[in-house]
Amino acid sequence: MPNRPLNRNSFEPLYFQLAEKIKLMIHQQFAPGDILPSETDLITRYNVSRNTVRNATELLEQQGYVVSRQGKGTFVAPKGSRYQLHKLVSFSEDMRRRGLKPGMRLLGLAQVLPPDPIASQLNLLPGELAFEIRRLRLADSEPMAISTTYVPCSLIPIGLNEDSFASGSLFDLMAHFLPPIGHADRSIRPTLSTPEQAELLQISVGSALMLVEGPAYLENDQPVEYVITYYRGDRYDFVFHAVRNQ
Repeated sequence: MPNRPLNRNSFEPLYFQLAEKIKLMIHQQFAPGDILPSETDLITRYNVSRNTVRNATELLEQQGYVVSRQGKGTFVAPKGSRYQLHKLVSFSEDMRRRGLKPGMRLLGLAQVLPPDPIASQLNLLPGELAFEIRRLRLADSEPMAISTTYVPCSLIPIGLNEDSFASGSLFDLMAHFLPPIGHADRSIRPTLSTPEQAELLQISVGSALMLVEGPAYLENDQPVEYVITYYRGDRYDFVFHAVRNQ
C-alpha cells in the first residue's frame, strides 16, 4: 500500500522506494493532470528528507510519470508521455515530456562523404553525399547534448537553407517532405568528454558522457538518417522497461 513505511534496511535507495509508492498512487488514486501530494506532505507521510523526495520526483519525471511546474507543484503526466528507451522520440519531444524547454544551436552544416560505415548504414552509393548536421542540444537553455546527424542529400528538397535546419526538431522538419519515420536502431555506451565537447557542454574535460548512435528508418525500412549524440552523463538518464519471459 502507498502509505506503508519505507524499508530502511532494503538495498533499494529510499528515493527509489518512494518513487515506486508514488507510481502506485498514480495508478490507484490519480488521473492525468491531477496534482500530487506536496513535498511537505510526502516528507511527513514517509519520514524522509526533502532531498529524498526531490530525487524520487526527478526519477519519476525522467520516466515520464510526472511533470513538475515551478511554483505550482507536481502533476500526473498525460497518458502516453512516459519515456521508454524502446520508444522512438525526437530530442525535442523527449525534453518536453520531461517538463523542459528544448532548444538548439547549429554548429555546422555541410554536404560530405560520410565515413564508410555510416554510408553503408544509409545505403549510399560510392561518392554519394549526405548532409552533416552538427547541433548543440539545449534544455531550459542549458547544454544537454551534442549531436551529429547524417541525412542523404537525395532525401532533402532543393532550397532548404541553414535556417531550416536551425529551426528545431529534425524529425519535424523531415515530416514535411518524407513519409513517417517508423523505427530506429540505437547503441549506447559510456565515454569521456574531449576538450571541445567539454567547452560546448560546459563541463570538465574527461567528464562522463553517454554516446548514443544509430540509424533511423522510414516505415518502408528505407534508412533516412544516422545520428551520433553525446549526452551529458550528469544531466541525462535513459530509462527502459524490461520484462522477463515466463
